[in-house]
Amino acid sequence: MEREDVVQCRIRYRKALCKDRQAGRRIVYMNETYVNSGHTANKCWQMDTIGMHVPFSKGERLIIVHAGSDQGFVPGASLVFKAHSSIGDYHNEMNSANFQVYIIYFYLLLYII
Repeated sequence: MEREDVVQCRIRYRKALCKDRQAGRRIVYMNETYVNSGHTANKCWQMDTIGMHVPFSKGERLIIVHAGSDQGFVPGASLVFKAHSSIGDYHNEMNSANFQVYIIYFYLLLYII
């Protein structure tokens, strides 16, 4: 079971989201992740293709940030940069300070530029 405060937060979020949609506001979602340059997968959810089963090396790590909506990715909103380390947690590089810089850039991209 979920905590009551979490349930209430989700209800408030859904109500606000529905209100914004009804008002015709553009809903944009942002996320960040990473990928190693030597990443391989043994199957793909898009096709019945078989890829490499064993990665030959992890290689360099790239950190990726992007934003999109029901209309697709927001043009110019991608941020891809090479991480300093390819091991461990990447959040020391894609941290709140870096994400705030991205948010400010993203705001300028959407509303001013």
